[in-house]
Amino acid sequence: MESDPTPTSPATAEGIEDSNPPTAPVEARPLKVPIPQEDLHQRVLLLFLTLGGLIWGWQKGAREGWFTDDVPRVESPRFETDLNQAPGYELQLLPGVGPKTVQEIESHRERHGLFASPEDLDQVRGLGPAKLEQLREKVIVRPQ
Repeated sequence: MESDPTPTSPATAEGIEDSNPPTAPVEARPLKVPIPQEDLHQRVLLLFLTLGGLIWGWQKGAREGWFTDDVPRVESPRFETDLNQAPGYELQLLPGVGPKTVQEIESHRERHGLFASPEDLDQVRGLGPAKLEQLREKVIVRPQ
């Protein structure tokens, strides 16, 4: 009878016991490498010099007008809201128009029909002259 070549004990094939038995998992911790004191001083000095240079450059630029707006301004595209077609969420994008004003505009459309011109907004309850002036430039009424 031949013996089984695989050992059943913690002994290896040569007969030496395994000196590193399996262990429980070890929690990984960050490696703390000490920074030499003179290296730390150099890093702090470099940080302060960099920050000082940035602050100095910013102040010099502000004094000499580096940050002025030399680029010509471009008009933003003009978006107009059609009073007769716009849903409530679109009407709320208009300045000074909240949920209550949207309800008033929609109920006015239901009771009186479509708006004939942006000036018809003065018939909507809750819209004063100042708000009407704001809205006049932003709303349109397309012919149906």
